[in-house]
Amino acid sequence: MKALTRYLRRSKKQLSARALARGNELKGLGDGVGAARRYWIAAALQPTRGETWWSLANLKTYQFTTSELRKMIRMLPNTTKGSFSRAALCYAMGHAFEQRDEYDRAWNAFERGATIQRARLDFSQAQARQRLQLIASHWKDDGRKLALADEYMEFSPLFVLGLPRSGSTLVEQVLASHSTINSLGETGLIAQISHGKTPQATELNDLARSYVRDIGPLLPNDECRPLDKTPANYLHIGLLSQLFPGALFIDVRRHPLDTCVANLHQLYPGGEAHSYVQEEMATHYLNYYRLMQHWKKMLPGKVISVSYENLVEKPQREIQMLLARCGLSEETACLQPQRTQRLVRTASALQVRQPIHRERVGHWRNYEAHIGPLQTLLEPIL
Repeated sequence: MKALTRYLRRSKKQLSARALARGNELKGLGDGVGAARRYWIAAALQPTRGETWWSLANLKTYQFTTSELRKMIRMLPNTTKGSFSRAALCYAMGHAFEQRDEYDRAWNAFERGATIQRARLDFSQAQARQRLQLIASHWKDDGRKLALADEYMEFSPLFVLGLPRSGSTLVEQVLASHSTINSLGETGLIAQISHGKTPQATELNDLARSYVRDIGPLLPNDECRPLDKTPANYLHIGLLSQLFPGALFIDVRRHPLDTCVANLHQLYPGGEAHSYVQEEMATHYLNYYRLMQHWKKMLPGKVISVSYENLVEKPQREIQMLLARCGLSEETACLQPQRTQRLVRTASALQVRQPIHRERVGHWRNYEAHIGPLQTLLEPIL
């Protein structure tokens, strides 16, 4: 009997994992209904597995019923203390409360989950700050002429970057709707091939060659202009400008408080360890802001700033301006990015399938009573 019980428990765990994985695939393809159905199967098989509930919330389009919220509240004590599963369930509850405009209860749930997740991560704000200072000090605006990878002088990829939850997936979707652009998604390639180190001038051509080789299978033909939407590439703009002198960098920026609150309410299974404490999130934003100011000064005309608020308020004007700055002709498809069918593997996978809207502009105001530390630290740039 015990053997049978263990077998059934193991079988449920495996079936739940399969349903969760299939749900993630369907989400990336834009099938929100199919994804939700698979997540629900996973939750039914393992009701105390917080990841299944969080996956429903992370669709960003799923509306929790009252009975589902009550079930999550009942399940919470049955999750393992300090586990990712408990953190995930807290975040799911936060989104459910938010959908009901119960913002105080939502904040408490998010904060509870954030406290659990932050305790699980090894992160040093001082080390992160030092890293950015080293990057800026290496690529100085001191009149020196940078060494360039001469093999790819005519290669002109686009790099959409910035902080998560800033609207970069929307901008990617707009550009990927153009007939000459092929989006590679979030490759993370430049960090991988450079191993996070600053290369010597003699290594530049090899690095450029490695990048082009690795993205080759992702491009349908040689005529397509590649678009790499890795948010953290803002750390590598100096290196990328050396490897590909013709590259353009599109910095997508949302109101600092909206960006930070959205990150504080987003559960990241791996990185983004700075996004669970207000002070750490604000400091991270300021570090990003200063580094982007450095790049704009150092590479005039190469960094294109896109305001998320302007984009959703006046999409036609902003999209036309963006296409022009990227050297692209106007195409109707770019004005209707929700119609473009492609695989999207970010938290915004379903949101970019909706017409452009401004519903999340100023969302931070719902939590104004709770974000004093955030406002104080960001005040110089607000």
